[in-house]
Amino acid sequence: MDAYKFDITIKADGSIQLPYLLDLVDREAEIFIVPKDLKSHKPRKDRRGTTFVKNWSGFISNTDVSQSRIEFIEEKYK
Repeated sequence: MDAYKFDITIKADGSIQLPYLLDLVDREAEIFIVPKDLKSHKPRKDRRGTTFVKNWSGFISNTDVSQSRIEFIEEKYK
């Protein structure tokens, strides 16, 4: 089995470009993607609720949240 290794960059639209090799024309192939440098990888945005609360805490101050919850439930189930 022949194997080829190429250093490539995945473009923003997800496309990659491989070098032209006559041996690979009209042949099926398996492709493995192995990131070279995980340190430069941009992590996904943190979607945990605690992060949301930390980022937005203090935005609304002097509010009794428990009273607001009670009023909402009373209105909802009238």
